[in-house]
Amino acid sequence: MTLDFSFDLFDRLDHYWNTHSGDDIEAILQTASGRCEPLDVRIDLCAADLEWRLRTGAESLTASSRRMAKKLSSIPRAIDYFKLLGNDGNLPHARKQLLEAEWVARSRFGDRPYVDDFACQIPTDEAWVGELSKLLDLIAPLQLSFHDGPEELTQSQVPAQFVIGRANRDEPDAPAWNAKDCRAIVANSQFRSLSRMQLAVRRVRVEEIELINLSRLIPSKLENGVLKPGEKTRRPLPLTIYFTHFHLEISCASDVVFSLENDV
Repeated sequence: MTLDFSFDLFDRLDHYWNTHSGDDIEAILQTASGRCEPLDVRIDLCAADLEWRLRTGAESLTASSRRMAKKLSSIPRAIDYFKLLGNDGNLPHARKQLLEAEWVARSRFGDRPYVDDFACQIPTDEAWVGELSKLLDLIAPLQLSFHDGPEELTQSQVPAQFVIGRANRDEPDAPAWNAKDCRAIVANSQFRSLSRMQLAVRRVRVEEIELINLSRLIPSKLENGVLKPGEKTRRPLPLTIYFTHFHLEISCASDVVFSLENDV
């Protein structure tokens, strides 16, 4: 059996944060480099330290570490660790992994940034916005439930982007979730008072979505107003959207704890 000696590095990091004594992240990374630990292990150590900083609101980097980082941000950021990784910190995939760790940690424990703003850090990767939105499922999966009055008819876990509309001819009757095409069906195909592509939904933050009315003629009724054809809005979750025969609710998983009051 092969032993994974990288675990003691994470134990040392946890010890530092739990006791505020011992080796900080810079010293632990030096040990990891001396052992020729894989880059992924060193990235994971940085990600763990960043999460500890966000969870506790405390600073981990020593004076020498701060000098190494050169420009320390007020909010714990991936950029704080690029220099600590030496030449490997300049590798695009290493920076991307650290940025994604920052995105998940800040979305759970920090200021919950908007996906479009965060994605500007790698402007050449157009697909990264979608990848970041999908990472939010690790924190709080997006849920969609159909209701007839007070009765919940069905519930599904849904992706970061999907469409709401009436059914196509080959789709099931409403209410239904078409997982293959990422479509929420809220009316049968013969119901002409709703477009097949009525609303586009995109997750832009842990607890916030963007809605675009794709219809050329038909407005959509939200719980606090009406979204006219061609209009766009952002709304916090949970959100209720009303249709002729059903209403649906978009929400986050209810068992996710966002507060740190009892978590550290």
